[in-house]
Amino acid sequence: MSSRPLHDALAVASRVFIWGAGVEGLATARYLNSTGSKPKLYLISDTEVSEQTCAEMGVERWMSPASALGLVSKNDVLLRSPGVPLKRAEVAGFVEAGGFASTPTNLAFERVDASKIILVTGTKGKSTTASLLAQVMATTFDTALVGNIGSPFLEVDPDCDWIVLELSSYQCADLAQTAHTRILTNLYPEHLDWHGSIDAYYTDKTRPFATASTGDSWLNAQERAVLDIAQNWTGKRLFDAPNALRFNDDTLVRDKTVLGACPKIAHQGRHMKANALAALSVGLELGVPIDKAITAVEAYGGLPHRQEILGESDGVLYVNDSISTIPQSALAALERFANRPVHLLVGGKDRGVDPSALLDALRSSNLASLTFMGETAESWKNKLGAVAYPVHQAVDLETAVTHAQSQAQHGDVILLSPAAASYDQFSNFQERGAAFRQITGFAPLAPAPE
Repeated sequence: MSSRPLHDALAVASRVFIWGAGVEGLATARYLNSTGSKPKLYLISDTEVSEQTCAEMGVERWMSPASALGLVSKNDVLLRSPGVPLKRAEVAGFVEAGGFASTPTNLAFERVDASKIILVTGTKGKSTTASLLAQVMATTFDTALVGNIGSPFLEVDPDCDWIVLELSSYQCADLAQTAHTRILTNLYPEHLDWHGSIDAYYTDKTRPFATASTGDSWLNAQERAVLDIAQNWTGKRLFDAPNALRFNDDTLVRDKTVLGACPKIAHQGRHMKANALAALSVGLELGVPIDKAITAVEAYGGLPHRQEILGESDGVLYVNDSISTIPQSALAALERFANRPVHLLVGGKDRGVDPSALLDALRSSNLASLTFMGETAESWKNKLGAVAYPVHQAVDLETAVTHAQSQAQHGDVILLSPAAASYDQFSNFQERGAAFRQITGFAPLAPAPE
């Protein structure tokens, strides 16, 4: 059997339907056109795409999912972008009509030697861990960072030494292959609207690990949910365990050997220590010298919207943690700034995630103030009940910020860590973070280099 079934299917296809006009959809069209693909390319989207965009992508035309399904015949290929749920009826209908359905991620896997791929996923911390690891690996090897962060996986140079690949649960759900080296940061309930249930989310998220028959799966020894689900996995390796790489305060140790100090990372809280331990464990295992690895980790500047310190204004520190879409991420942010009075802004789209872990912690917290906002505001405020600090309910982010500013004093922190998705008022967490920057008077992020 061929190890490139998707490329084989493309070789005999008369039509290829690319579902999604985002980053992966665009990269898929570019890749197929660059290979001199013989099939005609069509773009599927729930919203109309202009003729100009179709021409720029090199596709014949835009089609709705329903109209595309009406054309499907044997040997046609569907490449579904990550945002398109597997449970969409049109996906099953495409296969039932004789088509071959897959993803750009599976197509990219067929181009690259899996032994040089380091796959990183998890509910939270995956982007930070992946970018940290890429920075560590780049001190010694020709390294590419691709996937949800960095360049599209389909456009990676197959000849580079190492490929750090960050994947979402959407991309893991029907992954046909896996990497030789794998990192799972943690597991918490998330994206239940896409996956349908917590169990389905965990199954989809961990598919690259559960299906692996060789290689290493790196896991955090402090994450009980991960260890429970990983009991029968191949190649389990741990970090943050007594006989493995771990932190002793701000000192990095392995077994009883002191390897060096990482004070900058260590002082950013447990979540950042865990991200660094994952990156360092894999980097050291794959041949990066310890001094280079520690220097790279300490030089790490962080990613936007992830406990991003915007700066101070009138003595108040502003922190943009818009990436926070579940209670656990807000708790991590609160832990980091526990030594200062915090005005917390929480709430957003209600996706059925249980807020109990956050609300339980807030009942015993010594916050300076708490402002609920968005679709979850009233429900979460009612569930919280009476607390010892001021609680406010705001209709939107701007109103929430304005109220927090009216309460804040010199030395305080205004922390946006919503613990909920952004889709009630914003297109994504990046847009929410950008709005927070604008409302608070900080300069917008510089555009990413092309």
